[in-house]
Amino acid sequence: DFALKTKPDAVLFANLSSGYVNPGWRNVIPENAGPIHISNISSLYEEGLSGVVKELYEEDIPVIIVQNVPEPDLVQAPPSILHKVFPPNVITEFDPTNALTLRAQAALIEERVAKKYPGTVLFDPVKTLCSKSSCKLVTDGKSNYLDPRHLSREGSLLLVPQLMDSISQIQMRD
Repeated sequence: DFALKTKPDAVLFANLSSGYVNPGWRNVIPENAGPIHISNISSLYEEGLSGVVKELYEEDIPVIIVQNVPEPDLVQAPPSILHKVFPPNVITEFDPTNALTLRAQAALIEERVAKKYPGTVLFDPVKTLCSKSSCKLVTDGKSNYLDPRHLSREGSLLLVPQLMDSISQIQMRD
């Protein structure tokens, strides 16, 4: 409602959407929706996202959907004084297979919604944070993650060029 009233230049959706389509995490199911199963929670996520994007599309408000950040299974603790005596075995990357599998259903839904409403831009952090076989935990000696679900400031800043490209895509629409 706020976006429809204020008519912003764009709306950016960023959430942990895999939590909406995988049983047991963020599932808010109406009592009459049946059992919690990936098929019905996925359809509810798609229905909800599509409905909001449709309203914005009809009011000519551009949308950027930020897909899930690849989530590592663990992130190393920040260095302590003991690391000077006992240097840790530093892990600088992780295999994204599990993270990509967990977000796959949400990513497909987001792709369908974006195709349904031309001009909707998908922003996929995997393109910046990962190669075909691994994702960076560390860049230039600094951690890209605060914890397994959140990027650090440094990790977020890595996404700026790609985000600027997404913004220019919606600006070209005008």
